[in-house]
Amino acid sequence: MIAADLFADPAFAAMGTDARFLRLFQVLSPRKPVSRPRTLAVKDEDGRKVAVVERNGARLMIVVDGEQVPEFGDYLADKLSGLYRAFRSQKQEGPAQS
Repeated sequence: MIAADLFADPAFAAMGTDARFLRLFQVLSPRKPVSRPRTLAVKDEDGRKVAVVERNGARLMIVVDGEQVPEFGDYLADKLSGLYRAFRSQKQEGPAQS
């Protein structure tokens, strides 16, 4: 929306002065750039994509392809608590010594 569209809107004209200022400020303020998520395809030894790992900011999502390997999603969900416990244990022990 551009400012001219806003000025032509009867609802905008009906707003109070403070509300109009805030709405105009919202329209004219620069938008945060939309970051594209980083993705990683997880493939099996035959090259079939079995999952996609997607990171977008602080969020990480794993999507399992239920058509390629329907039981893998259940397997992963069953193991997730144990993986997290192993992760926490490793963090508490500190970096591995070589």
